[in-house]
Amino acid sequence: GKSTFLDDIFNFNRDAINDETIDILHPYISAPDFTYEDAKKASGNVAGLCTWIKAMDMYTTIAKVVKPKMEQLRAAESKLKVANAKLAKAQGELDAVQKELQDMQEQFDQAMATKQ
Repeated sequence: GKSTFLDDIFNFNRDAINDETIDILHPYISAPDFTYEDAKKASGNVAGLCTWIKAMDMYTTIAKVVKPKMEQLRAAESKLKVANAKLAKAQGELDAVQKELQDMQEQFDQAMATKQ
């Protein structure tokens, strides 16, 4: 049968990597000979896999910092959307009151002009 290994690598759910997996891999990833150059001596394919594993490790480390910030951003954007809706409503009410005030001022000015 056809190997799906490359497809599996390309479609790998990197967000599914957990701390336990990283802890298991850490002794290997941190080994001094776990480098692209050393892996290439064995096989070009292994070298690529070595690079990919290190990239997934780095992604997981960075994601621990970035994901909470992204969640905070989504929450803040949600609050902003609600605040902007309230602002738009209040601005509409203010515009209506200002129009009414302007109309009254015009009526007053006309009444005063007629009185003179």
